[in-house]
Amino acid sequence: MADIDQDSRPGSRPGAEQRSWNEILKQTYRRALGRAGAESSLLALAWVAPFWLLLLALGMLMPASPLSAWIFAGLALAAGLGGIIWGLRRYLRRRSDLETFGAWLEQRADLFDNEFINALRLELNPLEGDPLARHLIGRVIARARKIHHDLPIPKLYQTTSLRRPGLIAAAAGLIALLLFVLSPVAFRDSLTALTTPASIQPPLVLMTVAPGDISLDRGSSLDVTASVESTEKIEAAHLLVKGADGVWRSYPMTPTDALDGSGRPAGSADAVPGRLRKDFSYHFADLQAGLTYLVATESDRSRPYQVTLREPLRALGYRKILEWPSYTKLPRQSEVASHGDFSALLGTRATLQITASRPGAEGAVIWNSGDRQVLRSSGGELEGGWIVAKADTYRVSLRDTLGGAWRSEPFVVSLLDDLPPVLRVLSPTGDLNVPTDMQVILDVECVDDYGLGELVLIYSRAWEPPQRLSLGLWESAREARITYPWDLEDLGLLPGTEVSFFFELSDNDAVLGPKITRSAMFTIRFPSLAEMYTQLEEEQEQDIFDLGEMLDVQEKLQDDLEEISRELKKETELSWEKQQEIQEFLQDQKNLGERLEEVAQSLNQSLEQMEQQSLFTPEMASKLQQIRELVNEIQSEEFHEYMNAMQEAMNNLSRRDLEQAMEDFKFSQQDLQKGLDRTLELLKRLMAEEKLGRLQQEVEKLAMEQKALNEQLAEASGEKTDEMKEEAADKAASESEEGEKTQAAAESDKEAESNESTDSDKSAEQENSESQDSESASSKMSEADRQALQEEQKRIEEETKRLEKQLEELSKMSEESLKQLAEQMKELQRKNLLDQAQQNMQQSQQSMSQGKPKDSLRFGRKAQQNLAMMSQQLQSAKEAMEKDNNTEITRKLFAIANNLVFVSQTQEGLVLEESRYSTDQLAVEQQALLEETRTNLDSLFAVGRETPVISMEQARLMGEALRKMDQSVRHFERGSRQPANVFAMESREAIDSAIAGLLQTCSGMSKSSCSNPNSQCQNKLQGLGAQQSRLNQDSQSLMGQSMSPRLTPAQGDQMKKLAARQEMIRRGLEDVNQQMGDQRNVLGRLDDLAEEMKEIAEEMRQRGVDEKILKRQEKILSRLLTAQRSLRKQDEREERISKPGGNSADRSQPQPLPQQTTRREALMRGILRGGQDPIPAEYRRLVEEYWKALMSNP
Repeated sequence: MADIDQDSRPGSRPGAEQRSWNEILKQTYRRALGRAGAESSLLALAWVAPFWLLLLALGMLMPASPLSAWIFAGLALAAGLGGIIWGLRRYLRRRSDLETFGAWLEQRADLFDNEFINALRLELNPLEGDPLARHLIGRVIARARKIHHDLPIPKLYQTTSLRRPGLIAAAAGLIALLLFVLSPVAFRDSLTALTTPASIQPPLVLMTVAPGDISLDRGSSLDVTASVESTEKIEAAHLLVKGADGVWRSYPMTPTDALDGSGRPAGSADAVPGRLRKDFSYHFADLQAGLTYLVATESDRSRPYQVTLREPLRALGYRKILEWPSYTKLPRQSEVASHGDFSALLGTRATLQITASRPGAEGAVIWNSGDRQVLRSSGGELEGGWIVAKADTYRVSLRDTLGGAWRSEPFVVSLLDDLPPVLRVLSPTGDLNVPTDMQVILDVECVDDYGLGELVLIYSRAWEPPQRLSLGLWESAREARITYPWDLEDLGLLPGTEVSFFFELSDNDAVLGPKITRSAMFTIRFPSLAEMYTQLEEEQEQDIFDLGEMLDVQEKLQDDLEEISRELKKETELSWEKQQEIQEFLQDQKNLGERLEEVAQSLNQSLEQMEQQSLFTPEMASKLQQIRELVNEIQSEEFHEYMNAMQEAMNNLSRRDLEQAMEDFKFSQQDLQKGLDRTLELLKRLMAEEKLGRLQQEVEKLAMEQKALNEQLAEASGEKTDEMKEEAADKAASESEEGEKTQAAAESDKEAESNESTDSDKSAEQENSESQDSESASSKMSEADRQALQEEQKRIEEETKRLEKQLEELSKMSEESLKQLAEQMKELQRKNLLDQAQQNMQQSQQSMSQGKPKDSLRFGRKAQQNLAMMSQQLQSAKEAMEKDNNTEITRKLFAIANNLVFVSQTQEGLVLEESRYSTDQLAVEQQALLEETRTNLDSLFAVGRETPVISMEQARLMGEALRKMDQSVRHFERGSRQPANVFAMESREAIDSAIAGLLQTCSGMSKSSCSNPNSQCQNKLQGLGAQQSRLNQDSQSLMGQSMSPRLTPAQGDQMKKLAARQEMIRRGLEDVNQQMGDQRNVLGRLDDLAEEMKEIAEEMRQRGVDEKILKRQEKILSRLLTAQRSLRKQDEREERISKPGGNSADRSQPQPLPQQTTRREALMRGILRGGQDPIPAEYRRLVEEYWKALMSNP
């Protein structure tokens, strides 16, 4: 319409002025008629549609019959015709000519000048011939056009609003659609009756079918019943069923014979008079798909009925959302399942989302206790949540608006266990002793299911509260491994003490609190000195046993090599069997080397323990270190080179190279065998010296214990103790030393005269006095005191008997290698000092049992004197053995050096005068020098079995000289002078180097033979440390036995004994302090330490032992051990002359002389260094001549 209106506007587009007003008005008229037709049709439909809808609904509700069909059809037709007639009449009223339409249009537009009509008439009847008239007409038409253009023409067409009739028609259509959706079959049947009433025929048979159209839950059962009435007899009925595939299938229906209480067929109505009636039924079970069914007889059939299936009300699925407790660090977990069972940790937020089979369902969770939790609807699902607080069961209940109800089977909420953490201790694997480096590697694996918390080390000593050390702290880790080097230095462990510890691992459970797992208890024990001595002794015995086995194996390997060499010379080719034999030999030799390395490691561990715990004197530790270095040097580089040369020659199948390599290897094997023999002998000697030193210390300790016992007996008998006598003597000496000497001399003369005349009388009086004093003292001593002293004396006697057995064992051990020591031990056994001490101890016990404390004291003092003399003689034997042994070894080494000087000079002369002799004579002379050198090498090995100071470097040099001499002999035998002379001179150089090393070793041993002032103090400090360690253990034991603050009489006696032992240690410390003299500052303030010991002894007598005293005793032991280390370090700082020749750090590869130092300068330095060495007079001249000869041949 917009386009048409625009055409009527002047100048609206090209060609618009050529259209006539008549055409414009006609076009407007046609559009007005179209609007009138639409209004008439819609108004008629708005009136007819509701009527048709009513008839359709009535047809759906009423049973179909021909009469009702024709009535409803007639009414529908009448309504339709009436609507059509009414609409046509309304439309026809709107038709007219153009002038009438123009007048109607002006009237609709409120125009009263008839401009549209005038323009139409003027255009149809124009005035011809008058230009002015034509101009006026054109203006009239133009004005009509303009007015038409400005009018809202489309609004003028609308005589009636179409909204209301449109809504009525649309509502009718929607209702019809709804009826079709609700019952499509009935809608179709009713529509058929309205449109084709002739198709509705009156039934010959009256049939009632139940349930008719029905909607069921899927899986439900359905019983279809049919009641048939007919004028004829009905024999059978069939149920026709059409499934989803569209195929009709027939099923026979079952006649119903059961009667109800009135005698009629069950569920039927009274039959119409003149008709027969019969009932049929059919049962559908577990319907899974919708279907169409009808009942058919021989003469009729029912209309089709629809069975529609809907999903039964139930839960289609369960979504379980678990939000774990925050400490687990687990992500949110979502799971969809066909059941509602789930497991969760305590404190978990559980959300249950249920998808119901029908929309709009309502639900609830019903707990086992009967509590009900309503589920809320969210996004088409039912949802509920709760905090898991316990294990429980629940059901899900659903209802919908259709009346359906459903309840699930019971679902289980299980609680997951947050298990305790698991820890596995990888290191240590059990109880252990304190390592030498005072560090224990703690290696612990930690695992937890939801998160680790903290790993704590809890440790304590017997009398201290537990201490906690955090090893690891985690926030979210579930698995970790902690390796921690635990430094035991800070714990202050002392010999005889121990520390217990365990690990405690917690998890991060923030709901119920951390769960804790504890490991087994571990113990780190600091062995007592006696235990450490025993352990070292066992290790050394094992090393000696291993070295003995290796020596036997090496001797066998040496024989095997000789046999292989002999057989190889007989064979022309290197057979496969011989290769295998040589390979086995090399493997056995390699295995022996590996075992030798294990022995070296064992010696190294022993040395570390000795140095760490200061178990032995620096001299003993130095000897063990030298032995360890000898073991490392046994397998020299030449040994490995010759061994590799044999392997390479065998791989290359070179028979000649193999023979040469085997000949070279023989010399190295001999050196190895002698080195093993020497090391074995040195270890035996060292072990004997260690036992001798320990035996002396234990005898000295027993002497001090016997002295402490004697002082208790002196107190019991009323006599002055040794300490009281010493104090009185010191006091008297301080008053007047000179006057006392004079008076003492005069009194001595008078007493001598008096004693000569009254000796017999005084002896009788003394016996009576002692008898009376004994009886008096016996009455003062309680039975408990006497019993305690007897037990202590018996213990010392048993210890003395044990030491006597050790003395016998030491005597047997030293018979093979230490003959001098063996003789001294036999001499000590002949003196029977230990046996005499035991007899005196037995007499002392017997006197105590008889109530004679003075007699017991007299025998006790005799036993003390026996032990003290034994200790002194053992110490003297030890010192004499070391001094005499060094002197003898020095003499032997000088003798070997003298012989080698002769060999060197002879070798030099032989080379210089070789032109005067034939090669055969030279070979004989060279062979004689070789045998002489071999003899000296054997002598050197024999001396080396007595001391470790001789380095393997000298033996290696002499072995090298032997190999060079052997080569020289061979070349002389072949007539080759030049190479023979070269090998001869090289052998001389090796011998000269060996001589220099031997002389340096002799010099060192001569200087080291002087006694070391620190050695005796070191021994005494070791003894004091052992006694203090034993005293600390006994104090701890006594404190553990005391269950009350007051001591029993027996415990009081023991306390006095402990105090007396502490006093004895104090006196020994004062002796060491005086003996050190000017070097006492090395040990620290030992006078303060002695004073503290005195205070402790006094406190022990007065109030017994408590934790404070135990800690002070530990500090005392620690300071004693520190003093020993200080002495050892002092000795290490001092220059030690007794070192083996060569560089101890790398004996196999001596450092070369600096390039700026000539051989002459080096020799001069050696002469100057050795000029003051204490060389025996018989060798002094030879040594000086040798030095001059070297200087004259640069």
